[in-house]
Amino acid sequence: MKRLSKALSIKLASNATRFAAYCSVRRALRHQRDFLSGRPAVIVLIAPSEEDVEIYEGASKFPAQSESLITGSAYDRDRTLVMTVKPEGRRKSERFDLLGVTGCNDRIIVVTHSRDLLAENVNAVADSVLVLPAVQPRYLKAAARFCRGQILSDEDASFLATVPLHVLAATWRKGRARWTRSCRRLGLP
Repeated sequence: MKRLSKALSIKLASNATRFAAYCSVRRALRHQRDFLSGRPAVIVLIAPSEEDVEIYEGASKFPAQSESLITGSAYDRDRTLVMTVKPEGRRKSERFDLLGVTGCNDRIIVVTHSRDLLAENVNAVADSVLVLPAVQPRYLKAAARFCRGQILSDEDASFLATVPLHVLAATWRKGRARWTRSCRRLGLP
């Protein structure tokens, strides 16, 4: 549905963890034709864990900013918003109201880890509320190949799929020679 510009493709390839999260986000968005073709839409993505919300937010910027293969043009980035909703700084009774954000933005992706952080009117405002799937081993193999030029075995990819993304981000940073060896040194499952 969409094509990344050369600059976005280079930026996506610079971080293997973000690329694996991007694969998960793209899989969740694959049935959202209105959003992928550039029309106004409000999408809420629920991440698997609270620590990984920022990684998924960074990955969500790529489908929001790339161009449509249907129209061949880029979207109005000034009216596109990708944001997170976190519990920090909120009272337990206070919830994020999506209605206030939709007035000045046409295309919105909200990433959160819990539906409880959103107001009750989220179903009325959002076009879709999607639960992001966990990162699959094939996404990790693709990230290793695309971002680092390394081939990851099925066994290593299955092992790394059990590791939380925020831990992988620390382990997969640039300068590490071998990812799986680093994870095993950390004593991860």
